[in-house]
Amino acid sequence: MRMIVSWDGSGHALGALRGVIGLFREQAVEHIEIVLTVWPPRDIAMWSDIQERQFIADDLHSAAAQVAAENLHELESIFRRLSPSIRSSTTNGPFAEIIVNAIARSRADLLF
Repeated sequence: MRMIVSWDGSGHALGALRGVIGLFREQAVEHIEIVLTVWPPRDIAMWSDIQERQFIADDLHSAAAQVAAENLHELESIFRRLSPSIRSSTTNGPFAEIIVNAIARSRADLLF
């Protein structure tokens, strides 16, 4: 099985992902693609975190890069038990288009 994972940065979505992961056997997934769409700004939890971080980083692009990197690390650590093969990336553009292309490219069987 191949899987695509994306996340809006919200705590309740992360809790749901953790719950679903518990339903899989360890190393049951052939490959996991983690895809976070960062730009353009949207009304999602990740962008709330980016805007808060901007005050510390004093730069919106730097704040976005830091938050995205932290989110990727969090997702990688959560999904690591499911697959020895995890690829993660950030990207920019329309979310639906990016996810559809990622599914086709990776031949994913499942989307979270």
